[in-house]
Amino acid sequence: MIVVKMPEVAEQTESGIIKSESMLKEEQGANDRYAEVVSVGPNCIQVVIGDKILLRNDSMMHPMQFEGEEHLQTEEYNVLGCMRD
Repeated sequence: MIVVKMPEVAEQTESGIIKSESMLKEEQGANDRYAEVVSVGPNCIQVVIGDKILLRNDSMMHPMQFEGEEHLQTEEYNVLGCMRD
């Protein structure tokens, strides 16, 4: 099991223009396969905390509260690739 944090989508552009709902949904849809690992279970072999990961399109993810924030729980087999800093 791994706990991931999905990237935040800015509600305004850098120049201050407020994005429409459709723009926000489109941006979120483009980023919904990428996440950052914030916690891993004892049986995780390939991912570590802090990894940026690419998830499968059909990944089963369960919302949960972790350290007071909304995160998603998924399994390691849903990870297609990871990048370490």
